[in-house]
Amino acid sequence: MEKWLAAWKKEYLNCIQPLLRRKEIRSMKQYRHHLDTDGFCHCMHVSCMMYMVCKLFRWDYKAAARAGLLHDFFLYDWHDYFKQTHSPFHLFTHAGVALNNANRYFVLTNREQDMIKNHMWPVTVFLPKYKETYLLTIIDKICSILEIFQWLFSKIRSNLYNVGKTLVGFIGIVQKTFD
Repeated sequence: MEKWLAAWKKEYLNCIQPLLRRKEIRSMKQYRHHLDTDGFCHCMHVSCMMYMVCKLFRWDYKAAARAGLLHDFFLYDWHDYFKQTHSPFHLFTHAGVALNNANRYFVLTNREQDMIKNHMWPVTVFLPKYKETYLLTIIDKICSILEIFQWLFSKIRSNLYNVGKTLVGFIGIVQKTFD
């Protein structure tokens, strides 16, 4: 099992390594995406899941891994965009911006372009052309939800810890009162 996973990891990294070499890709780390998750981490989550599922289904896992990494390659903080414009249009336009950026720095296949351009379907106007694109729309939402739950559970855990600490302190004070 470990050899199999190691082989998949190596193959996955070979798919995305040329993309990771670009500083523009790594710059996504500076943009908050979903709560505590930055754009780079979100895209890596999506890319990895796309690779694994497409590999299992014997679909185009190389294009899926690459498009997963590039699907939100818009290089701005959409929270700031919303604060400045009070416009929800980022939802409708960011896939096109990500595709333009990806085309600026990389040579993409038609399948990769379709996945990036239409990953927000059904919000996008055109139907996806490839099964991998439909999968990307689903995996992107799953990863987003998981990132939100991860943040939520970290807050709950932190609050439970603080409540527990306060309770233990209170019990200590009460015990000293009756000693």
